[in-house]
Amino acid sequence: MALLRNLESGQTKVRLIQSERPFSGPTNYEELTSNLPELENKLRDDSVFATWTVVRAATFSENVAAGLEALGGAFFRSDMIFLRLTPDKRRGQELERLVRDAASYDLGVVIYQDEPEDDDAEKENHPDTAATPLSGTVHLVLDKPRKGWKLGTDLDQADLSLLLAYKPKRNWNTELAITARLDSDNEGEEALTYLHGAVEMARIPNAMMRTATSDEELDLCRVEGYPTASLTLFSLSPEANLETLRARGRAAGTACLFAMDSQRENALV
Repeated sequence: MALLRNLESGQTKVRLIQSERPFSGPTNYEELTSNLPELENKLRDDSVFATWTVVRAATFSENVAAGLEALGGAFFRSDMIFLRLTPDKRRGQELERLVRDAASYDLGVVIYQDEPEDDDAEKENHPDTAATPLSGTVHLVLDKPRKGWKLGTDLDQADLSLLLAYKPKRNWNTELAITARLDSDNEGEEALTYLHGAVEMARIPNAMMRTATSDEELDLCRVEGYPTASLTLFSLSPEANLETLRARGRAAGTACLFAMDSQRENALV
């Protein structure tokens, strides 16, 4: 909830859609209709306007898809859906379907993944941020655009991820580190020029910029001169493989957001 509050713009409306297990009887429904108003009230206490509904279908993805169809016809249609990535591989396959469905409705998608648990051997390299999860550096990873490191009129598929990265940077009064994920070492200078141009056009002050040639380099704890990150953001495409997302999240070593544009965002204007 705190993360939603720090990502919203002050005029955001959140619709909570809960998937009910079909044929589960009245107990499950009563539990949902008891818990959802409580969550709604907590969001409103954080100044985030929220409403809720319960949808019943055979699977989680069908539940949410039904909700998307209903919301797509609303007068004030939704701009994006917020999902959570769990270790359940079956749920991951359903999320892949939902990402594709959202793209067909021109909806943005934001998928949240918890910070991975470190084993004892790595705890010294990963300071415990659980007590203050909303205070560290915000880290944005940009993959190579489809047209290469040439700045155009938008950021290809990364406009939403950059816009979302700026919100907690400002709300937490913290730093933003941007990493260009390279396909090869010889792209470094071109990629840094791209980052500097994007940051200037997006009017984002005091951003740190760097490059990486492997996922292992995405963990800022291992980069000399960079502060510990508490949140890492990646762009997301409709063809995303969620096992790949999980691996990138583990490499980053933080809580992660994967964001897919709705094609209406533009961070450069």
